[in-house]
Amino acid sequence: MLYEREEILGQEQLREDRKRLSELWRDSRGEGAAAQEVRADIGVHWCRMRFSQVKHWLARRIVGHGYLPERALIVSLKVLTMATLGYFIVWRAGGMVPNSDVVMTSAQWAQAMAENPAAPAHAWEHLGAGQHYETFNAFAYAADVFVPLFDLGQESAWAATTANFLGTMAWGAKLLLQGMGWLVSALGVAAITGIMQKDRD
Repeated sequence: MLYEREEILGQEQLREDRKRLSELWRDSRGEGAAAQEVRADIGVHWCRMRFSQVKHWLARRIVGHGYLPERALIVSLKVLTMATLGYFIVWRAGGMVPNSDVVMTSAQWAQAMAENPAAPAHAWEHLGAGQHYETFNAFAYAADVFVPLFDLGQESAWAATTANFLGTMAWGAKLLLQGMGWLVSALGVAAITGIMQKDRD
């Protein structure tokens, strides 16, 4: 099977890299400038080998080295499910706030902060001012952050606050989620178009 052949090629490359690394290690035991140069080459080669391992692992897990592009959709659905659950918990804990300077400087927001400093967005919605603003939706927000191809308006309307622990975690997770979205999308497109398959012309 083509997928298994691609897996074997990746293992052969890894064996060659390890062999080259062990040869360099033997050459580095001496003294002087030549040995130091070989030691520096070992570091570069080691980093290159680790990067290659991560690259092959991601390609195998996400798209089966280009032969199983449907895996990208499965990975995307799993990540979106986890992100939706996470953002829903953050919203319930008061970790999401409107991403608008006008709202943040309004009298209604100041009143909401006074009423419920832990979750001001909930108090702001109940005051009536938030009823005319974009409603927060955990799935739409997660999809807006994860999928780089379209904009649902949630990311521009809402942001995680660093005023509480869960909001800070959501703020950091957003960067990770965006990176994963770009990676899965790029690998999915490469698999669908056949760019990753080495036996194609």
